[in-house]
Amino acid sequence: MTSIIMVMWCAQLQEKVSKLSQELNEERELNRCLSDNQKSWKDRVTGLESRLEDVVKQKDSVSTHYMSFLIEFVAWVLQEIQDLREQVRDLMFYLETQKKIEDSPDGAKQEIQEGQLIITQSSQQKATPSRRKKKQ
Repeated sequence: MTSIIMVMWCAQLQEKVSKLSQELNEERELNRCLSDNQKSWKDRVTGLESRLEDVVKQKDSVSTHYMSFLIEFVAWVLQEIQDLREQVRDLMFYLETQKKIEDSPDGAKQEIQEGQLIITQSSQQKATPSRRKKKQ
C-alpha cells in the first residue's frame, strides 16, 4: 500500500511540476512581451523627444530670424521718418521764404531777383536760467 501511495504521490508531484513548469513558461512569455513592448515605447518616447528638441530649435531659430527682420524693419522705418522730417523742414523753409518774398515791397523783390539781397539772422536772446534760493 505504501508503494501505491508513493506512486500516487509521485504522480501528483509530477502533475504539479508540469503545471508549474507550464505557468513558468507562460510568465516568461508574458515577461518577454512586456519587455519588447517597453522597448518599443522607449524608442517612441526617445524619437518624440528628439523631434520636440528639433521643433524647439527651429522655433528659436525662426524667432531669432523674425526678430532680426523686425529690428531691421524698424530701423528702416525710423530712417524714413528722419528723412521725411528733413524734407518737411526744407519745404517749410522754402514756403516761408516764398511768403516773405511775396510780402516784401517791390524794391526788395527786384533786389532778390537780381541777387543783391543780404539776409542776416536776428540775434536771439539767451534765456537766463532761473535761480532758486537754496533752503538753509
